[in-house]
Amino acid sequence: PPGKIPNENHACVACVAGKSASFGSTSCSNCNKTGEYSSEGAAFCKVSLGGSVPSSNRDGTFECPANEFSEAESDACLPCEDGFHSKKGSSSCSSCLPGERYDFTTEACVQCDLGKFSATGKGTLCFECDASQGFVASSAGSPSCQYCGAGSYASASSNSCKECPASKFSVGGTSFCSSCVLGQFSSDPGSTSCDLCEAGFTPLTNQTG
Repeated sequence: PPGKIPNENHACVACVAGKSASFGSTSCSNCNKTGEYSSEGAAFCKVSLGGSVPSSNRDGTFECPANEFSEAESDACLPCEDGFHSKKGSSSCSSCLPGERYDFTTEACVQCDLGKFSATGKGTLCFECDASQGFVASSAGSPSCQYCGAGSYASASSNSCKECPASKFSVGGTSFCSSCVLGQFSSDPGSTSCDLCEAGFTPLTNQTG
């Protein structure tokens, strides 16, 4: 019968695991092609599925470990490229979405915290938005930083753009608003510059008008 061969006593004996014999065979053939394996008494060799590879003696398969992968009919698990990850028994690797990072402990993608971003989702780190240069991330899971433009400043404490109050101004790209110099004023919040008083007038003490 398939999976067995005659011995010297003309009795049928099963092929050992890792070998096979078709009907009428007089010897067991090794399962030695890429991805092949078999159990005891096999009529033919099987091939490994994606995410698993044959054992060293080809008597079965084992799953690829986390952060490695294999395609079907493979002999070895391969490491994921930088920035990519996989769970145990995977046939491919993947990356997280922009605004996320990979957590090795939970083996899952997690959102970037407030004030941080990830442009590609590749890797285990999110990056700080530089408030000193006028950048913030006002929501979790940000794929980029928001720029605080003229008339506003980047608040590191609230991770948001704040409007400059009256008597101050900003040209943008900063974490603070500048005070108007003596003799000038800004009457409106969100000012991008300060104004000069008309001839014969001086600014209020608080420089709001």
